[in-house]
Amino acid sequence: MILPKGTTVYPSERGHYNFHYPQKDNPYELSLDIQVKDLHWVRQDNMIPVEVISPKNYLPYVVLWVDQPV
Repeated sequence: MILPKGTTVYPSERGHYNFHYPQKDNPYELSLDIQVKDLHWVRQDNMIPVEVISPKNYLPYVVLWVDQPV
């Protein structure tokens, strides 16, 4: 799946039981298109988790959260 430039994403932080949770107070706006893979994890507040596939090292996070629907 491709997230287009301008999409607001939320970085992931580890929380209870080492689960990933969205950092709602720290959103990013993508400055370029990125390729992501849907992660089949529990959704949080109508956000879905995705794994950044390409480009690598564009953001300091591997797991991002995006509002539904993407």
